[in-house]
Amino acid sequence: MRHDTFRIVLDRRKQTLADISGIIFKQVNTIDGLDYWIAKLQPQYQFIFVLYCGSRERDGLSWCPQCRALEEHLVEVAPTLPDDLVLIYVQVGTYEEWIDDKNAFRTSQSTHVQNVPTLVNFRTGQRLTEYECSNFANVDKFLYRLQVE
Repeated sequence: MRHDTFRIVLDRRKQTLADISGIIFKQVNTIDGLDYWIAKLQPQYQFIFVLYCGSRERDGLSWCPQCRALEEHLVEVAPTLPDDLVLIYVQVGTYEEWIDDKNAFRTSQSTHVQNVPTLVNFRTGQRLTEYECSNFANVDKFLYRLQVE
């Protein structure tokens, strides 16, 4: 199974996260893919964050408006994020796949995601969900590992 380096394409005129050096980004769309990258990156990196978002459509954007807004924010702040931060971007499926109660990311005990976007600190298990991810000040604090209000 091959997993490629993550690339966010939000607006063809803007810089993407893949263009920003110093931070490791991976993209997956299965629990096996997530497990693969966690196992591979965990020994090397202390700060691993997992971002669950609606899958990208043909235009390269997530079907989820909150996910798109969060991605745009991450592109803006990426140059200021700590160099030891890893972000694994998980596509949970199309809208139709996501609303299915049997969606693997909803039912798996290892992920148990009920809302998108959801941002998880892999080491601590702390998470910001859906509307919490719309508060970009808290997202920044979360990524910098500061106290979130």
